[in-house]
Amino acid sequence: MKSDQPCSGGISSLPLELIFRIISFIDPFIDPISLVNFACTAKLFAHTSHSILARHKAAHEKYRVTSDLHPSVVPALIRGALGNSDPIDAWHVRSFEIWGTRRSWDEWRPFNLEGERQDTVQGGEPFAWHFENGEDRQLIDAFRDQMSEEDQCLAQEELQRGGDGFLKMALLCHLPRLVDIKITRGVYDVNSCVGWLVKAITWFSQSACWPPGLAGLRDVAIGVSSGTWRDQSRDDSSHYTLAAMLQLPQLQSLYLNDLYLDEEQEDENGDLVDWDILPRTSTVSRLFLDNVSSMTVEFQNDLVQTPRALEAFSVRVAHEITHVDDIVSNLNKAQAGSLQYLMFYNPDRLSGYRCKAYLPSELADCRALRHVSMSVWDIELLALYESQHKTAEAFCDFFVGVFPRTLEVLVCFGCGPGFQEGFLEGQNFDLEYFDLAIVKMLDSGLYPNLKTIFFEDVAIAQKGTSPGRISLQEAMAAGERNNVEIYKYTQTSKKRVDQIDFHAPLGKYDLVSGPHWKNNRDGLVVNPFNGEWEAR
Repeated sequence: MKSDQPCSGGISSLPLELIFRIISFIDPFIDPISLVNFACTAKLFAHTSHSILARHKAAHEKYRVTSDLHPSVVPALIRGALGNSDPIDAWHVRSFEIWGTRRSWDEWRPFNLEGERQDTVQGGEPFAWHFENGEDRQLIDAFRDQMSEEDQCLAQEELQRGGDGFLKMALLCHLPRLVDIKITRGVYDVNSCVGWLVKAITWFSQSACWPPGLAGLRDVAIGVSSGTWRDQSRDDSSHYTLAAMLQLPQLQSLYLNDLYLDEEQEDENGDLVDWDILPRTSTVSRLFLDNVSSMTVEFQNDLVQTPRALEAFSVRVAHEITHVDDIVSNLNKAQAGSLQYLMFYNPDRLSGYRCKAYLPSELADCRALRHVSMSVWDIELLALYESQHKTAEAFCDFFVGVFPRTLEVLVCFGCGPGFQEGFLEGQNFDLEYFDLAIVKMLDSGLYPNLKTIFFEDVAIAQKGTSPGRISLQEAMAAGERNNVEIYKYTQTSKKRVDQIDFHAPLGKYDLVSGPHWKNNRDGLVVNPFNGEWEAR
């Protein structure tokens, strides 16, 4: 029924008690966006919402990126996340950094980052806290439907003695807006947060009913080097950890350090590892495997086929990886439409089947490749296979068309004669025809997006002569004509390198809670051959 009486003030004319009641319906603890919209509609509402909005601002500044360095953080956040205290702080956690594992009540002290290797935690009295009103049972009950009785007993025993592995896993699962986790090097064992997290992902992947913290998790990094003595506390990352993380429903990027996969590897029970553990598909688009010591051919082939649309694949080799050409060939088959970055760091530790790493032809179907590292030896080898005439002109013509047309950044390693007789019949590798090949490539117009080329600056010993070096003077001039920067390994004047996304490994500068964060990366660039951050 329409009233003939004019409106006398609307909602703002209501008593304050009713306005506060309206605010309570907005649920300001878990929906500050709606609260802000409400506060912006009238000065009165802004005034009545000021206190709660100030608390949200403080929580955002303090906890948006947080860590377990101080022992008070995890208990405060878990109570809020479980609804036993103010949930505002937990609502604002977007990134969580984990530095270690506390195994008893005596270790509930700040983690020690200073000096050389010493005590894991700092001195002083432990942080005094205890579970209240059955909180330990509440934590276990939250996972009771998924956990085995054995795991329940393990979790209960750990909580009673003051271990925090299960506690941190439970917290990560309950943080409603978590998108990023970084775990420092050495926190890998089954009793750590990583061990429990692997179990939790396995539990929930079977039901596809994910807790909020895992449901929205996009970026995971395990084994990040911190630049402190704690990097010495390292161990091999489990293949189960890799397989579990790939099951996260919204995963976009995964960085995993210290990965070791051996065909005869045994698990913690002494049983031979079951390698058929990778999920059928994964949402991951950026995958970085750091300090890889070994991978079985079967596992590495399955791995590159698991992502639905992989955009970046990078590997830094610790010792040696064999059958690299199989990896690239499978990437070409499974990820041809999406792959943009293919980087191999420490490339001298790569080996392929009858080639240095992989032949350029293995990337024939990749239609989006922008950044790639490739062996000059393998380019020469493929030219040797495919060119009818073994002349300098034939090599140059071959070199011009061997790369993906979408190329933006090319990293060439193995800049030497490749094979003893080189490409030219009866002659040794000639620096001049390699230089001319680059010139023809740059002047061809086939690579309109090309911005930068890197070459190893290595000595090249020619038969009967003293070692020479790649001068690339003609190539440098062609680069200037075509607006392409050309660098050698030892160059320090890098104009555009700091603008290149090399899909580099994570490290100490990526840990916001660590001692190196404030220094950031000013004045540093990525070395495209080993992935380290170095001075310009």
